[in-house]
Amino acid sequence: MSEENKNLNTISEDTANADSNAVAETADKKEDTKAKKNKKNKSEKGRFKKFMKSRKAKHGTVAMAITALVIVMVIIVNIIVGLLVNRFPDLELDLTSNKSFALQDDTIDYVSHLDKDVTVNILMAKESFESQGTYFVQAQKMLNKMASKSDGKMKIKYVDLTSNPSFTSDYPNVDWQSSSANNIVLVESGKQYKVLTLTDCFEYDEKTYNYYGSYSFTGTKIEQAVVTAILNVTTDDKVVVDMIKGNNEQDYSSLKTLLENNAYQVNEVSLATGDFDSNAKIAIMYAPSVDLDEKIVEKLSTWLSNDGKYGRSLIYVPTADMGEMPNLDDFLKEWGMSIDRGYVFETDESTLVSASSPYAFTVSYGDYYKDNLKNSKIPVVVSSHTLLILQMKTLHTHCLKLPIRQAYCRLTPTRTGTTRTQFRVTVKMLRQKVL
Repeated sequence: MSEENKNLNTISEDTANADSNAVAETADKKEDTKAKKNKKNKSEKGRFKKFMKSRKAKHGTVAMAITALVIVMVIIVNIIVGLLVNRFPDLELDLTSNKSFALQDDTIDYVSHLDKDVTVNILMAKESFESQGTYFVQAQKMLNKMASKSDGKMKIKYVDLTSNPSFTSDYPNVDWQSSSANNIVLVESGKQYKVLTLTDCFEYDEKTYNYYGSYSFTGTKIEQAVVTAILNVTTDDKVVVDMIKGNNEQDYSSLKTLLENNAYQVNEVSLATGDFDSNAKIAIMYAPSVDLDEKIVEKLSTWLSNDGKYGRSLIYVPTADMGEMPNLDDFLKEWGMSIDRGYVFETDESTLVSASSPYAFTVSYGDYYKDNLKNSKIPVVVSSHTLLILQMKTLHTHCLKLPIRQAYCRLTPTRTGTTRTQFRVTVKMLRQKVL
């Protein structure tokens, strides 16, 4: 073998040895790396196990589980609510502390038994009505609930009078021109309708209004107002009541409104120039301060006698300070009673409204007299004259039940008897309602 070949063989052997060493080093490095990784993994697993056993990990795990559970519950509730809303479009939950959007049980009972179709027209665009403030939103929700409880008998409509001015032409008995009218709702059923104003439906701060001329609303009473209006427009045969005027009567507007709100047809008649409505069953003479003339007395007697059939009622409320009224006194005596100019007073100080006056006091009635009252716990305050029954057989008293909330008492001349106690108590109830 030549020297050159020897050298080549030596180089080849060195190269092979170098390659072998390189491979060995690489393998060693891989082993070292793998060992380090294994050691690191074991270390990380140890730290993780140690962390999982720690109090911090336990609390964190519980928190994560609760969070996940809440998220799942929210999703489920949303799905359920979505299904309910699709099934019941008017479904709403009242989560307010004082149940601001809840209806009274009487309202639910009333609207659920409606036998006629009723439309409640809100005289404003829906967006405008909602933008008026919290109490308007509250009113809207309450009306929607009423409609949902009516089994389809009650419908809510929004009428923008600006874009639909011809709407008013179908309701000629409504004051559409006066700027002070402030008509906000019109309730109708068939051919009957009744309009409600802002002050009918909402409470407001009178001081602010008187000073600035603008409304600052403090509450809503739309539930009561709309129920009253529905009662009015769904009653076909209204009892006719004549309010007698022309003798300087005291203000009876509250009593008139009370009757009208309970589906009575109330007329104002002057017996000096006119006569009773032919359909009137009840007449009211509210605190006249001027004596009746003989012509009026004759008309009253003729109307009460009703050609011997009777069946009519006169409610007389005397003034607090009665002057001399000989014609009126004679008329009352003809029908069996007399009112003394003195006052009834109370000696039991526990019933007095004010300790300084014995003439205004509270009274308690038995169940017989409270059966027709919506809330029999409301105190009855009495301030009355002495009443004398002259002819027991010519007077009969009974209570006239108003359909929704009030009870009122009347005097009816008949040939049946009564007791002194019944008559006096009834007169006290009468004065309680109108004072």
